[in-house]
Amino acid sequence: MRREKKERERMCVSVSFALFFLLLHRERGVTKKLLQKTRQS
Repeated sequence: MRREKKERERMCVSVSFALFFLLLHRERGVTKKLLQKTRQS
């Protein structure tokens, strides 16, 4: 159970980092490019 908790915490951290970078680069239109790529694929 402890291992599961650690993995979950790690996932939360990675997700928060991803959101942080998305917010940082939103002004440059990077999120728009990412959205276009996800829609195409």
